[in-house]
Amino acid sequence: MARILCFIVVIFGLVAAAAWAGPPSNELDPKVAARLIGLRGNLQPAQIEIGYIVDGSSSKDGFEAAYVRRVAAIHPVLEGGAWVRRVVYYDLFWNDSLGWFMSQNRTERGGDAIYRWSERGGATVVK
Repeated sequence: MARILCFIVVIFGLVAAAAWAGPPSNELDPKVAARLIGLRGNLQPAQIEIGYIVDGSSSKDGFEAAYVRRVAAIHPVLEGGAWVRRVVYYDLFWNDSLGWFMSQNRTERGGDAIYRWSERGGATVVK
């Protein structure tokens, strides 16, 4: 009986750990945010000024992400053939495997693709 009870406790612990991701292992550093924004926009991190980072959460289509940071950045943007510095807002999410990341869904000639820029994985494309 004790073995069965121990087994049930271990299984419950594993399920609980898998179901709820813990909080971020580190706060979003402005340097990390600038590097990810630079990867996304083909900019050098030195061209990007981080105005502020705000904690938050995000909800879309019934799904809620708890660990989200809104980043206000100023960087060059191409407008009408000329480069101008503009304030641009980015939402960065966190999970165990990617660290801080952001993504963008794009429709391409062969179908849909997910472009992802992450702290631990760099720039990747999933097709």
